[in-house]
Order: sequence, then structure tokens, then C-alpha cells
Amino acid sequence: MLNNPILKGFKPDPSVLRVDQTYYIATSTFEWFPAINLFQSQDLAHWEQLPSPIQDDHALNLRGIDASCGIWAPNLGYHEGTFYLVCTVVDTNRRRFKDPRNFIITSPNIQGPWSNPIFLNNSGWDPSLFFEKDGTCYLLNMLLDYRPEKNRFAGVVMQELELGTFSLKGPVHFLSKGTEAGSTEGPNLYKRGSYYYLVLAEGGTEFNHRVSVMRSTSLFGPYESSPLNPLLTSKPMDALQRAGHGAFVETPVGKTYMVHLCSRSVDHKYSILGREAAIQEIEWTEDEWPTLASHPNSSPAVEVASLEDNQEPLQTINLDFSPSAWDVRIKTLREGKQTCALDTQSRDGWVRIIGGNSLSSKYRQHLLAIPQESFSYQATTKMEFHPRSFLHLAGLFAYYNADNYYYACMSTDDEGKYILSVLEMDNKELRRIEEPITIFPMNSVYLRAEVHTKDLFFSYSLDGESFQSLHTQPLNMFHLSDEYIEGNGFTGAMVGIGCQDLAGDGIHADFAYLRYQEL
Repeated sequence: MLNNPILKGFKPDPSVLRVDQTYYIATSTFEWFPAINLFQSQDLAHWEQLPSPIQDDHALNLRGIDASCGIWAPNLGYHEGTFYLVCTVVDTNRRRFKDPRNFIITSPNIQGPWSNPIFLNNSGWDPSLFFEKDGTCYLLNMLLDYRPEKNRFAGVVMQELELGTFSLKGPVHFLSKGTEAGSTEGPNLYKRGSYYYLVLAEGGTEFNHRVSVMRSTSLFGPYESSPLNPLLTSKPMDALQRAGHGAFVETPVGKTYMVHLCSRSVDHKYSILGREAAIQEIEWTEDEWPTLASHPNSSPAVEVASLEDNQEPLQTINLDFSPSAWDVRIKTLREGKQTCALDTQSRDGWVRIIGGNSLSSKYRQHLLAIPQESFSYQATTKMEFHPRSFLHLAGLFAYYNADNYYYACMSTDDEGKYILSVLEMDNKELRRIEEPITIFPMNSVYLRAEVHTKDLFFSYSLDGESFQSLHTQPLNMFHLSDEYIEGNGFTGAMVGIGCQDLAGDGIHADFAYLRYQEL
């Protein structure tokens, strides 16, 4: 029996695809790089992360992108031996304006290489592809209406896409304004029997999120709303909250499943792990409407009886920074590792991070991180760093965005002595957590973050065995949740390492490893 979620920790907006016997999922990455997460599975239960399809930041420039902008809702397609992936780059974090740019990339192999992005249109976000039986391809997306007197979520539009040239042609068809739930986005179109089914994300991606279904006997509509809507939505006390943004996939034996986003919100309020990906079995009624197999009341099921058990031992991730075995889970901010000063050549088995801007910058953030995937974990790093000024910093952080993070860092005091301290950026307000600790390292300093649901503790060691706390009171992980931060909260808590050169006179830090252990 499968237990949800299937993809843990900051894996939102899942698109799902089956090619032969293999299933694929793509999820959003927003301002993090490489762009777009890809996963594959043989059984819908056990998923392996693949290399991201956009590794080169020259192909897709995210520098200066606002938090929770960037890569939104990648959508997978496959036709006659080619994988297609359409996606949105959101440039602007303003309520009425988002400045979305929809693009397409292709590859004959899911593992790449993928083509460079070709931009398609700007009229809204969440693009998807629909292939008719004759091979005609259509591009769908939600329509954004910036006018203050209009509904910002203006419905779903569709236009034919010429695959040879990737040019849009012919009229733009308005398919539907969606259901009364509103905030209509994330359109996916499927043909089953005599009906075209339009599967929609509605209600906003917070606690009223849902999946709605409409159908028509004509591709161009009109589309009628299912009497069973919403197909999926979370009730206040459900274990999986914020359920919505669904996509269908059919197995070789004709079973239908839906992947969707959700969150495991602490106290049904704080989504520290961000939005994750889950799966539900779908059944079809006698009059050919989809419904949840196990929960006809629309609530997302934690357990899916028809799929294999996916429970695994507590996870340990050892990142040792070998250039030949760079872990596909490692993310950098807005730039690829080739251009954000991560050096794996100067010191075998170590990563050298050349000092960049502060953690609050949207440019030159020289760091690496992985998503927090469990409520309790321990992350440890071994660092060698020789700061010459209080303007030189390096260390271990728990991070949500440029305005919200905790940072256990090494620097100097005004007398040039090495110090360790913890900084918190709390919705743009910087504070120091208690007084710095003066240290006298011979070589390495070990830093550790330990999280137990809402409590975060930083500690340090000079020998790698005996660790001392850097503060007396636990730090509040709720501050790194979607709901706490100001502005868009679409990502999730990360843990990582970095180095800052706020003097601009040249400094670097060397890291031997980053070890992440679920507790």
C-alpha cells in the first residue's frame, strides 16, 4: 500500500506522462537552478530523480528573478519518439502583472540533451500540450487579464502549435472560464471515449486549492462542469492539505491515476516542506465522470491501496562534491553551478565556493542547497574558511527565500578574531541570535543544523565529534514556511552552504561534504 506524498519536499505542480512502461513526472523549481525537476518510475510508487533538462543558465536566464517567480508548472508531452516539455518563466511578482513567458524544449531522450528553449506566447501561465489522433498539436494555457475591473484568472485558451517550426497559428480558442471556484489555471486536456476532459487547478494554491473537471464532445467546447466537482480538495482536518493541480495518467492495463500537489502542513497552518506531489486512483462513473476511488468525498487519501508499498528507510544523503558524481538533487540560485562560483577542481573531493553576494541578494548568490524532505533531519558540513573581515562570511543555512532564512556562519569580530554566530532574516528584518562565540580553529570547523518539526538548532565542533550549541533557544521553522513569508510562497525550506564576500576583495570557503540525515 502506497503512502503519500510520492515526491517529498518542494516538488509542486506535478505533470505526469507514461511512455511504454515508464512513468515520468516534472515539477516546478521557481528561482532555483538547474531548472525543472524530472523523475521516472516503473510502478508509480518509487521515483528516481533524473538530471534537469535545463542545466545551462545561458539558455535560460533567471538572474534577478523575484522569489517564487521563475519556473512555473512544467508540463510533459510525448509524440512520435519525441519528448516535449512546455513551461512558464514568470518575470514579475506583482498581483495584476506576472509577465509570463511560455516556452518549449524537446528531446528524443528524457535524460537529454534537450533543445534550447523556444518561446511561444505570453498570455498566461501553466501551458500544456494536447495531441489529436491525427497528430495536430494544441497549446493550452490559462489567460491572465491584468485589467483591474476584470477577473485576473480569465479562463483557458488554446491555439494550434506547428511542431515543425514551433509557431502558433490560427485562431486563439477560448475553451472555458472554469467553474464557480475561480482562480482557474493548470489546464490539462485528455480524450477518453467520446469526450474531451478539461482538468483544471482552481481555488488558488493555498488551503482552498482543488481539482475541477469539465468535458465536451467537441474539442472547442462548450465544456460542462462535472456534477461531482471538486474532484479533489482538502478538508480542514485532512492529513494532506492544499490538494490541487492534478494531471491524469493511464496504466497499460487501463487504470487511471492522478498526480497532484499537496502539503503536509504542521498544525494545518504552516507548510514548512512546501508543496509536494501525491497520487490518487481515479474511477469512472457509469456516466463517464472521474471520481476518487478511495475518497468519493473529494479528500486526498494518504494511502493508495492499489499501488505498491513505497515506505523506505530513513534517508541519508552524502554530498561529497566529486565532479564526476555531482548529485542531481543539488540546487543553486538563479544561476547554474558553472557560473555561480562553485569550484570542484581546485581541491579533490571538496567544493570551493568563491565569496559572492549576501543571502538576501537576487544576484551572485554563491551557494548550493537541497530541499528539506522530512520534518526532522540533521545536516552537517565540514568547512575550512579564513575570513579577514566581518565582511567575509561562510557557513550552513536553513533557507526559504532572500527575505527569510537562518544562517550559522563564521566571520570575524572587529579585532580580527574568528567568530561563529547565527543570523536570522525575518521578512527582511535582520537580527543576530544571541552573542557570537569566539573560536580558535586549527583547520576545519564543523557546522550542524538539527530540525525537529518546528524547532531548529545550530551547533558547531572543532573536531567533528563533540558539538556545542550556538544558541540556547530553538529557532522557529514556521518562519520558513509558505504561509509565514510575505509575498508569494511557492517553494519550501532548503538546507545548504555558501560563502559571502561583502568586501569584494576576494575570499573563498572550502567544504568537504554536506550530509543530510532524516531523523
